[in-house]
Amino acid sequence: MGAKTIVLGFALFSMGILLFVGFFPMIGESAEEMSDDYSGSDFEDYSEGDRVFVYGMITRMDIKKDTTVLVLDGQTDVPITVDGNLSGHFREGQSIYVRCTVKEIGIGGFVTFEYLTAHPYDVHNEVFIQAIFALIAISGLLIVVVAVVKKV
Repeated sequence: MGAKTIVLGFALFSMGILLFVGFFPMIGESAEEMSDDYSGSDFEDYSEGDRVFVYGMITRMDIKKDTTVLVLDGQTDVPITVDGNLSGHFREGQSIYVRCTVKEIGIGGFVTFEYLTAHPYDVHNEVFIQAIFALIAISGLLIVVVAVVKKV
């Protein structure tokens, strides 16, 4: 085990740390950013049919028949409507990320509103993916330690 192994370990460690810290901001929008983008009836940066990853902590979860309405980070102006009951899988206070679709509804043919919708399989626990990134970082660190110990 030589210098190449140590470089590989440092690369894995660095990649794991960067992904742990920056993965969600790189691929999606926080609930607060989505709220800032919402003008009261539509999203400025998104159109009907666009897909967007939204992440945040569940601050309210309302279940109505087979529909769950999620409010992330207290941003009540951009709730996410999920087709299905998520009460057995998620709870308030849990950090999640959701792959949403922007939908549009017309009222009386004159006014349209955009909102976010998702399927149950589009809602994921944030902790699971962060654990994978932490394991990558730890693996890299272990490779470095083993390579240095064997070299000495």
